[in-house]
Amino acid sequence: MYPWVVSGSRLHDAGWRPRYTNEEVLAELLEEVSGRHTVAGRRLGRKDATAAGAAGATVALLGAAAVVRRARKARRRI
Repeated sequence: MYPWVVSGSRLHDAGWRPRYTNEEVLAELLEEVSGRHTVAGRRLGRKDATAAGAAGATVALLGAAAVVRRARKARRRI
């Protein structure tokens, strides 16, 4: 039906002006969440953060192993 996104130039042409700059909004956001770890609006405790870090490391390790395997297969073909 109607687009969900409107270009910034159309908003400016219609007379709209932002109240805050990107820098001001980012500074406020960083101040609000300082000292907290969140994912998708959910606060994470230390256990959750540790588990997420371990999961990320596991994914990185599996990705590296896949790259090594692919490189070895490519060398055999040559």
